[in-house]
Amino acid sequence: DMPVAVWWLGDLPNEEHDYVETLLDCADRLIVDSSQFDSVADLVWLDEIAKRTTTAPADLNWVRLEDWRLAAAMLFDPQEMRDRLRSIRRLSIAATGGGETLFGYSIESLYFAGWMNAQAGVDRIGDIEYAFDLEPQSEHAGALSRVRMEFDDHSEVLIARDSAKGVLQTQVDGVALPLNCVTRVLGRATPELIVRQLKRPEADRVFVKALPIAAQLAARLRA
Repeated sequence: DMPVAVWWLGDLPNEEHDYVETLLDCADRLIVDSSQFDSVADLVWLDEIAKRTTTAPADLNWVRLEDWRLAAAMLFDPQEMRDRLRSIRRLSIAATGGGETLFGYSIESLYFAGWMNAQAGVDRIGDIEYAFDLEPQSEHAGALSRVRMEFDDHSEVLIARDSAKGVLQTQVDGVALPLNCVTRVLGRATPELIVRQLKRPEADRVFVKALPIAAQLAARLRA
């Protein structure tokens, strides 16, 4: 009766679906680290596992976004900001590139975009214009560094990482929010991420909702 998790190290073997899904027959969760994925097919398969099996997918890359999602959610807590949520028209996301262009480095950005799309209640990914950028930094390759949201009325929101202070800071229309709204950047070490993931044995419904949108965005960018 104990929950069982399979932790898959490295890239998913797309040519061995049957073999992997046999391993998942007795598993409640499949834990992966999508920073090591090398193709859109990996994201698509992760989404298929969520839809076709009883094994709930989990991703350490999704856990790495917890502080970014918290910062964005705090921005839209006030009623006047909530009204703007459905009027996002452009989402620009920058992440560190580690000096190389690997597919796994783009997945945090794709997950954040998929999550924002799902939370905004937008029916089609074409309703928001997306821009993704990789900055040439060697530390924490793939980690988000800046998110800018632009709305129909040309107002904007900025969330940026201050590496020196280890915090995320937010601005609305160029005005910095009070310090009590600064969100501290959480640890990214694998043991910390695994512990945080295992503390939640059930499926993360928000992740499952954002995953197919991220896969669609990835396929569109690679087309």
